[in-house]
Amino acid sequence: MKTVTAIAAALLATAALGAAQQLPARDRAIVPTSGTLSIAGLVVNDATPAQPVRRAIVTISGSGLVPSRSAVTDNDGRFGIERLPAGRYQLSVSRSGFVTTQYGAKRPGRPGTAVTLDANTPAEDVVIRIWRAGVIAGIVRDERGVPAPNVPVFAVPERRSTPGSLTLSNNGVSTGTPSRRGCHPRPVSRSRR
Repeated sequence: MKTVTAIAAALLATAALGAAQQLPARDRAIVPTSGTLSIAGLVVNDATPAQPVRRAIVTISGSGLVPSRSAVTDNDGRFGIERLPAGRYQLSVSRSGFVTTQYGAKRPGRPGTAVTLDANTPAEDVVIRIWRAGVIAGIVRDERGVPAPNVPVFAVPERRSTPGSLTLSNNGVSTGTPSRRGCHPRPVSRSRR
């Protein structure tokens, strides 16, 4: 009887061990990478002169960093992220009312520049510029002032082809009540075809 109980216990232990080793990737524990380096800096807006942006979320990510790390800027727009290993990383910043931006991007929606962290290159004064978002919203109405449903609306930037004339081109279609979030505020032209 003792032999049967011992065999049953051994089988159960083996089955439990085998099940633990075959966890799906989503259920496996992530071992965070760590190091001795840090990055710190300031998030500013697109105004002239630039003003600090408080409560923005700064995220650092890269292939050598698992999982990515984030920090929230303080009232002076400053952030700091510690215990990072050496490597090349991407920094992004986001906040409600602003367009998510990559470090080093010259304009909204453009790619950024990687930040290299190593013992010889401190990253203590990183400045990330974030652009204010704009919204275009409204109701298309016909000649009598009645809302016109399912009318295509195009949000296009204004371009001058020759002095005094405007050229418009399509870059998207929207139906119903027009609304475009996350666009950089700039002059646009309205036209009806």
